[in-house]
Amino acid sequence: MAQTQNTKHFKHYIRMARAAQLEAALYKDSEIAEFLNLSLAGLATLKQDPEYGRIRIAVRTGVVTDAEEELIQDQKYKYERLRNMVPLALQGLFDAARSSNEHVKVKACSEILDREGTLAKVSRIGLATDEQGGVGTVIDDEIAQNLLEIKKIQAERAKDKDKDAEIPPVTNTVQ
Repeated sequence: MAQTQNTKHFKHYIRMARAAQLEAALYKDSEIAEFLNLSLAGLATLKQDPEYGRIRIAVRTGVVTDAEEELIQDQKYKYERLRNMVPLALQGLFDAARSSNEHVKVKACSEILDREGTLAKVSRIGLATDEQGGVGTVIDDEIAQNLLEIKKIQAERAKDKDKDAEIPPVTNTVQ
């Protein structure tokens, strides 16, 4: 229950901070309300929150408030807690990979391979890493040049065959 309250408080705080930032940038209340997806009455209610005055001052002065610091610490705590749970989650995957249920075993093995990355069906967007051989090496250029030369030779041979086909046979004898 406390987690839900923290989440609601965080969202409310962010909405107040955005309103204060827009107000400091001299936007009209109607524009701020539209941006925040609020009615003008909803924005007026938001601005009546005692915390809003502190946030508005913090936005204008650039000072981090105690509430912001508390939210930052709360986020750090969540990340640290998740990081500490990784070994337990990995152990669960390893245990599932040893399961007698084939479906569970295959699913767990797939998850493990996807996280490891070298043998997995991972779709990568971006450049190759150094471990993958890098990108655009001298060897790549040499291979590309060799392929182009092979393609030219094949094209010339194909033309020569076409020329040979145009020459009439010396005799009509079929071998």
